[in-house]
Amino acid sequence: MNQTKKGLWPVIIVLLIIGLASWWFLSQQRKPSVVYATATVLSGSQTVPEGEIHSLKDNATLTVEGDYTVDGILRCDDGIFTLIVNGNLTVNGQLRCERPAEIDDTDLGTGISLVVSGNVEFGPDSSLVSNGHIQLVDDISKLAKSQEDIDRIFEQAAADTGEGMRLGPFIEIPLAPGQAETTLVPAAIKTAVNEISFFQKVVDSLVSSASAQEAAVDEQGRPVPNTVKIGGTWVVGSPAVPPPAELQVPIPPKKVKKIIVAFDFGGANMNISDFTLYGPDGSSGSEDIGSCNVKGGNGSDAYRLNITAPNVTINNFTVFLGYGGKGGFAETDTNCDPGKATGGDGGKPSNMKIIGTNEIEIVGSFTINPGQGGQGGQAIAHGKTGKDGCPAEKGGDADATGGQGGDNKKGLKVTGNVSGTANVVIGDIVAGAGGSSDANGGNGGNGTGPACAGGAGGKATATGGQGGIATSRTNGGMGGSASAVPGNGGNGGTGSVTEAGGNGGNGGNAMVKAGKGGTGKTSNGEAGTIFDETGGKGGNGGDGCPEGKGGKGGSGNPNGEKGDDGKNICPPANTNTNTGVIGGTNININANVNTNTNTNINTNTGVTPPQPVNISPKTVRKTHVIGESSCPDQLGSVAITGPVGQWQLTIPAGWITSSKTSGQLGAGGAEVDLNFNCNITSFTTHTENTRATVKVTTADGQTVNSFFDIFMDIVSPE
Repeated sequence: MNQTKKGLWPVIIVLLIIGLASWWFLSQQRKPSVVYATATVLSGSQTVPEGEIHSLKDNATLTVEGDYTVDGILRCDDGIFTLIVNGNLTVNGQLRCERPAEIDDTDLGTGISLVVSGNVEFGPDSSLVSNGHIQLVDDISKLAKSQEDIDRIFEQAAADTGEGMRLGPFIEIPLAPGQAETTLVPAAIKTAVNEISFFQKVVDSLVSSASAQEAAVDEQGRPVPNTVKIGGTWVVGSPAVPPPAELQVPIPPKKVKKIIVAFDFGGANMNISDFTLYGPDGSSGSEDIGSCNVKGGNGSDAYRLNITAPNVTINNFTVFLGYGGKGGFAETDTNCDPGKATGGDGGKPSNMKIIGTNEIEIVGSFTINPGQGGQGGQAIAHGKTGKDGCPAEKGGDADATGGQGGDNKKGLKVTGNVSGTANVVIGDIVAGAGGSSDANGGNGGNGTGPACAGGAGGKATATGGQGGIATSRTNGGMGGSASAVPGNGGNGGTGSVTEAGGNGGNGGNAMVKAGKGGTGKTSNGEAGTIFDETGGKGGNGGDGCPEGKGGKGGSGNPNGEKGDDGKNICPPANTNTNTGVIGGTNININANVNTNTNTNINTNTGVTPPQPVNISPKTVRKTHVIGESSCPDQLGSVAITGPVGQWQLTIPAGWITSSKTSGQLGAGGAEVDLNFNCNITSFTTHTENTRATVKVTTADGQTVNSFFDIFMDIVSPE
């Protein structure tokens, strides 16, 4: 080893030691210092010190009989987060609860539930992070305890109802005739929702103590009782606009389709100050794949924010409403006629409602980033390949339709004398894009013998999803793209000097409609893009007498190409010249020259017919056990004897491979080895069968045919 390498080893060892020490230190830092594994009641005032982690494990509920201050981290582990404080709650650190992707049917998907009878204050540097429901109430009876409760709160947040002063919900514009309430429409904002810089996010989440809001006090500076003060940064789920990296969490559990963020303090005033809320997008629709008629599930609507208090004050509140869920993906099996796929529709974006039964006062900025409609689901349809035969089978048709983009019909409704509405800024309202569509028609099968026509190619129909509709000063969603690739026609079968060739199959037609752009007041969405609309190519005609004609190209833009005609292999014209009379004989003297081509088949020609073709054995049969028999699986040999000439073997099935398919047949005959290549589509217990044809063409152009049958008994072990 040279000196340079020797000198590197101490450095490498030191770096490894530092790395291991850092890993150990960080792992210890992540371990909770206090774990509540069962329901626990703490008396007096309690604190989670800065730098410590306290854990609520296995759905344990923590009840504090006095005041509770969280300067460190309070989190859930393997369950939900339920904190009951019978005093005041102050959060300067972090509340966190990450739920797993898979939860059982009895689990509502709850993240953090806070029940506080006294004052509540979230400081400017605090954070709340979860991928489940968030509820902050003053009485435990107000917590949602069933899916019906969740659904009720979710629907209430978008309902145009509520006593007193009201900000929201977003409703469709224009208002109904005679509706007197004021409605805010979106205004341009300097930074679009999806262009907010990472630097700005970091600044928002690291506001210094010097600029923090003061505690809720009266004119004499005394703390105001019955006050909920919300500040800092809250992140719920995995929103489309990403929050700061240290506050990101997974998407909500799969079974949770409706996420709520609910504040309900019937007797306490709410002060929202220096607060940023990131909410989750709606869940994507379920995918549907594998059958011949599939449809993706619709995307869910995004989370909803519902705030109710006697008096609500807003000062520097930024809310990121979620995008509607994407429509579900749909793709058919490849062995379909027809194959039909439809993508799921995109969901609607978030909605929100703030009710102050006595007063709503907006004293500082209130920025609403309204989210977008969900994108429609992609659809892919396949048509099967036609089987070879006489005539051959047509290719399967395919029809794909992209899902519709989610609508975004929004105007923020303001009811009653809400002060400070000039401080409300609403970002761009954009509807969802339509889903793309891809249709792939199947190729037609090939003809297997004289006069056997090729199968037609399958049609391909693709329709892009329509862009979502937007209202007010808004943009419609872009239409979905579309691509249609129809099947090509199959080739015609081969004839002989006395047999016609088969005609080629026609190419499949291509029919494409790009998704229409959704309508919007500011601008309509652009129409989708058409990627492929070419008609299928016609199949080639087979050689023969007469030859097969090439199939027509399918319609499209452009139309498909016509297939090539087969080769005419009819024998040449027969010219007979008789030279006259031979004296003393009864031979007819004739000087006629016959230049006509005789196309009739004269069975009384005096030509000796060829001997028949013999095949042994006439039936080949074998059992193949899936997972136990070898692949390929030998079936044995077939012997061919008959007249001297050129022989040709045709096996329509694709699951049989032969050692030879043609050759010269002499006195010794010919032998062909057969193998099962396992190229089948069904792996259940069943029987595959096909008929193989052997044709011998003699030197004088005569043909003779024979056949043998092949059976494969497929066995699926239990």
